[in-house]
Amino acid sequence: MINFLYCLCENCASYYPHLVTGVFKPADHNEEEEEIHEPVEEGTEQEKEDDEGTEGEDVPGEEQGKTEEPQVQYDEETQALIDEARVARESFQGAEGFVNELQTEIRKLEEKLDREYGVEQEFASLDGECFEYTDLEYVYSLCMFGKTTQRSKSGGSDINLGHWNDWSGPEGNKYSKMKYDRGLTCWNGPARFTIVNLVCGKENKLITVTEPNRCEYAMEFSTPAMCNPSTQLPNSHDEL
Repeated sequence: MINFLYCLCENCASYYPHLVTGVFKPADHNEEEEEIHEPVEEGTEQEKEDDEGTEGEDVPGEEQGKTEEPQVQYDEETQALIDEARVARESFQGAEGFVNELQTEIRKLEEKLDREYGVEQEFASLDGECFEYTDLEYVYSLCMFGKTTQRSKSGGSDINLGHWNDWSGPEGNKYSKMKYDRGLTCWNGPARFTIVNLVCGKENKLITVTEPNRCEYAMEFSTPAMCNPSTQLPNSHDEL
């Protein structure tokens, strides 16, 4: 029977090739379908490989978790001692800072006690007071018994024109001039210094600032303290 069908189909193939095609082609169609699905299977295999590769990689967060050392746990008695030591250290640091501030204040007071403020201490109230004068280019500052500075109007940092040194007035009028020296060194020149000329005035005010010579500054300061006759030391006895 099978041979008969085979012969029949073989004979029909010569006359009706489309029938044979219809009978035997479905196998080819299935092969095409398998071929169509193969790329999908390949993609799936690739995804599996990627997943396997991802599983092999270390996650940064996990690495950090692994590197962290476990905290040491102490018993209650030891932990209490540690806490007491920490509190004591903080208290000591606070007390040390407070002592340093007090020592600084003491030094300032000692400097004021040793400083001359005039015949009748008439300049004592000016200690620490600062005054400014502005010209076309610069802003000048005079801090009484402190320092003098210069700053450009266009900006920038202050230039030190000198620190308080001493009274420098002539004999008989010692408290008419103040000297500030040890300022910022000029380029290829000496250190800057300032001479402050004190004059009688109704208010404390920095009147003028000039630079008569390179690195040398002259300021004029008016103050009611200079209107006191005691600022000028007597040179001779009173006549009858």
